[in-house]
Amino acid sequence: MKNILRITGFFVLTTIAFCLSSCNGDDNKENAKEVNSNEESILNEDSNENSDCPGKEYASWKVDGTAYTMNNAFTVGQTPPTMSMMLIACVNDGVDKTISLSFIPFPPAVGKYPVQYKSMHGTKWNNTASAVYSIEKGNNYFTDDASNTGSFVISSIDEGAKTFTGTFEFTAASDDGSSLVRITDGTYTAKYN
Repeated sequence: MKNILRITGFFVLTTIAFCLSSCNGDDNKENAKEVNSNEESILNEDSNENSDCPGKEYASWKVDGTAYTMNNAFTVGQTPPTMSMMLIACVNDGVDKTISLSFIPFPPAVGKYPVQYKSMHGTKWNNTASAVYSIEKGNNYFTDDASNTGSFVISSIDEGAKTFTGTFEFTAASDDGSSLVRITDGTYTAKYN
């Protein structure tokens, strides 16, 4: 129970940190920042002048067929035996679109992990990962142990650079169950400590 409370607290703090550092139209010429679990910031000096949000692409995915990218470097939050990551789409429409993936095994190990846990409302953890898709001022969409599931894959690990890469996909339902979203073609590169 303490681990679940710590992870929930981590997500609240991470959400605030990422929202404060997420890119918008006025920040296009600035370097993206990386916020890690120790609340340290380092500069990402990669640049892509052809993007609305310049910088190296660290994650990409589609929501019901619409493509999004994340151009901020990020470090996973670690609460052994699990870790969590938050991906914020870099869009200039003024509405944050966030994917939170949690309860991923830590330390990272190559493999395919089921995503079928609903991380809200005091649901007992079923030893699988969870995913939440959130739209600022909109709905939250959750995976669960029924039909709204997916997978999280760690395909490679670079122990020297302390990074890992992989893919993810899932279907999630709104909190009231009235609508679904399908997250597909998810890719990421993440850093761990």
